[in-house]
Amino acid sequence: MRFNSETKFFLYAFLTEISYLLFYPIRFLAVKLGVENLYLKDNLIFLLTIINILLLTFFYIKTFGLILKKTAFKTIFLTSLIFNISLLFLWNFSTDDLYTYIGRSRMISFYGANPYINRFDEFSGDVLYPLVKTYWSSELSVHGPMFSLFGSVLSGIAGENLVANVFTFKIAFVILNILSGVLVYKIRNNIQAYFLYAWNPLILFEIALNAHQDVLAIFFIALSIFFLAGMADWKKYVLSLMFFTCAVLVKYYIVVIGPFLAAFAFRNLSSLTDRLKFLVGSAVGTFLAAVLALYRFWVGPEIFDKLFAVAGARLLGPSPGILILEKFLNFAVGGDNYWLSRNINRAIFYLIYLVLAIRTLLGSEFKLSNVAFFAVVSLAVLVLTSLSLVNPWYLTLLIALICLGLGLTKKIRPEYVFWSTIYGFATYVIMR
Repeated sequence: MRFNSETKFFLYAFLTEISYLLFYPIRFLAVKLGVENLYLKDNLIFLLTIINILLLTFFYIKTFGLILKKTAFKTIFLTSLIFNISLLFLWNFSTDDLYTYIGRSRMISFYGANPYINRFDEFSGDVLYPLVKTYWSSELSVHGPMFSLFGSVLSGIAGENLVANVFTFKIAFVILNILSGVLVYKIRNNIQAYFLYAWNPLILFEIALNAHQDVLAIFFIALSIFFLAGMADWKKYVLSLMFFTCAVLVKYYIVVIGPFLAAFAFRNLSSLTDRLKFLVGSAVGTFLAAVLALYRFWVGPEIFDKLFAVAGARLLGPSPGILILEKFLNFAVGGDNYWLSRNINRAIFYLIYLVLAIRTLLGSEFKLSNVAFFAVVSLAVLVLTSLSLVNPWYLTLLIALICLGLGLTKKIRPEYVFWSTIYGFATYVIMR
């Protein structure tokens, strides 16, 4: 029996939903085996999860081949909504970051503490402390202040009930995820780009299931590019830079794409008056966004001490370029060559970034399509060469940026999403 494309789409949607629901019996088995949290610690659970992830990735890639320009937005939206809702009732599958978010957010909303100078372990009398204590409870926060502020609002709403906190955070993250997908579509009404974001198994696994804060940065980046991609208007460009600043104050390393966005906005305005308005407005807007995020936590530059310590540390699972070159140098010349490998990789990033910056500033044919491509390349090269730690969920931001760029230029191809997704999941194996 031969099926048409629409029938195949719904068949893959059904199989995809079944695969997401399979995480529930996997969790049940983990509990039966005595694994109460971070279920992937168990070898059998890890294997079953990886097999399920491979199935999800297979369905995702096969379904993309069925997506046509005439495919209804509503169809993808509703299936994506079902996937997101299906994963609401699972958490802490591969990490317990959600509990870390809850603990630190409670420090702010209930005790007026500062997670950049105070540790959650200092509040062991908190009613939820025994339930949400994690390894990171003894550490200072390296999360961006915009997320810390956002989390404090959520914990304040949820109160002192653990279930209420879990679902307040998870529902907020799912809503942001769905809205981000809609923004991907609205930029150029590109249905394929929307599908690649809305159905992406890594994004759903890390955001809808594991509840990682990266979705807040994704949402702000999507808003930023949404305003940048419209008609040339200095007011919209100011909003774009404001939202971009908010994204940076969630995930700092996204700052590398900022110069490309700002340069495009400036050069795309035709009159000197509009350019001056944009410069002044952006300076004010960026300052206000920074004040909003930092006013509650600022006690001096020492709030970034932990961040710089982590960024400069030798950690398990750095950028693949660092890891690969280190292994090669160790084999070729002997000894421990981690720091040499790291310095070489960062030099590669700076060189590529400099070339892209020069082309952005001096290129005669300056279009949004070029900016989108340069932004994706710069972030991809950063992730591949220069980070001291690349967790699987770090790839969600890159995938979102690729999907946003897909609607703007043909230089960005769907295969980039597939490879980023596969690498994100492969990181679980590499770090194991």
